[in-house]
Amino acid sequence: MICTTLNCNKKMMAKGLCSKCYYRIKRGGTPELSKKQQMALRKCSIKECNKRHFSDDYCGMHYRRWIRHGDPNFINPKCNRDGNAIKRARQKTKEWKKNNWQSYKAYLASRKQRVKDVTPKWADLNIIREFYKNCPKGYHVDHQIPINGVNVTGLHVIDNLQYLTAEENLKKSNRY
Repeated sequence: MICTTLNCNKKMMAKGLCSKCYYRIKRGGTPELSKKQQMALRKCSIKECNKRHFSDDYCGMHYRRWIRHGDPNFINPKCNRDGNAIKRARQKTKEWKKNNWQSYKAYLASRKQRVKDVTPKWADLNIIREFYKNCPKGYHVDHQIPINGVNVTGLHVIDNLQYLTAEENLKKSNRY
């Protein structure tokens, strides 16, 4: 006897189907699609998620959340993936400055004194001021050799200044 599915001429094994068609129906419900094709059509079982199936009816992200936390919808409150992390950090800094204004003013005074100490008498302060005024938006003025470095201390002169993006400057910190 021959398999009852369309375009299949293999020998019938069970329930009117060949073994290949039988397992395809058992696995995915249709004998026309291979396992690879059926897996490509499967989606994550979370309603809002349209990603491809990975394992246990979840996409990769929801599967990892399920394995780690026992809940595929778990969102770690420590992660700032909603795009507002920078705003929250700025707000937190602003609040700290307001609540600790004496410490902040002391820090500013010590910074001002440190810059004054590393500025030589021969430095042209007008050129340095112009350099600070002409800083493009989104950039910081950075000392190439930090004025408060660990191993080396640079001077506050025009040759030691550069423009860096805010992100690069914050990563660099006081390293040379």
